[in-house]
Amino acid sequence: MFVLANFKREIPQITGMRMVVALDNYQIFELPEASLSEWPSTVEYEVIPHIEGATAWRFYGEVRPYRSAYSDVENLIPDKQNSRGVNKTNVPFTWDIYNAVVSLMKRIFKRNIKDVFAERGDHTGEQEILDFIDTLTTIRQLSYERERLLGTEMSKTQLKELYLWDDEKDRRIGQHHYLLGF
Repeated sequence: MFVLANFKREIPQITGMRMVVALDNYQIFELPEASLSEWPSTVEYEVIPHIEGATAWRFYGEVRPYRSAYSDVENLIPDKQNSRGVNKTNVPFTWDIYNAVVSLMKRIFKRNIKDVFAERGDHTGEQEILDFIDTLTTIRQLSYERERLLGTEMSKTQLKELYLWDDEKDRRIGQHHYLLGF
C-alpha cells in the first residue's frame, strides 16, 4: 500500500517501509498494511491509490504529452541520446496516468494550502481555495495555480507556452508573483 505524509523532522523506522519520492513537502511511502500499527500517532497520513504511488508521481507537473526518462535507470529502450551522451526515452501519458497525476497534484496542493492556513492560525478563505482546487481539471491549471498561490514555479515548458521564458538568457522573463503571498 502507498501512503502520503509529511514528516517534518525525521522519518521513523517502520517495518517494511520505503520512501518512494518527496513532492512539494510531502513524501510517498510504500509499506505493508500491517505496518500501519507502527505509524506515529502525531503524523497524519493518507492512503493513496496504487497508480498514484507507483506511477503518477513520475509525471508530476509534466505538461508535455510524455515524460523523459533515463533509459539505463528505468531499463527502457532508448529513443535518443542527449548532448552529454546519456540515453533517454520518452514515456507517453495514458488517460489513467494523466487522471492519477491530476488527483495526486490536487491532493498535495490541498495539503499544502491547509498547512499554510494552519501556520497562520487564521482559516479565513481556506475552504474557498480548497473548493477552487477541486474545480481544476488539468496539470497545466494545477501548475499555474500552485505558482500563483504557493510560489511553486511552473515548468520551463509551461513558462514557454505562456511567453514567460527568454531562450537567449535561458531564464524566466521577470519574477513570478503569487496572489496570496504564501
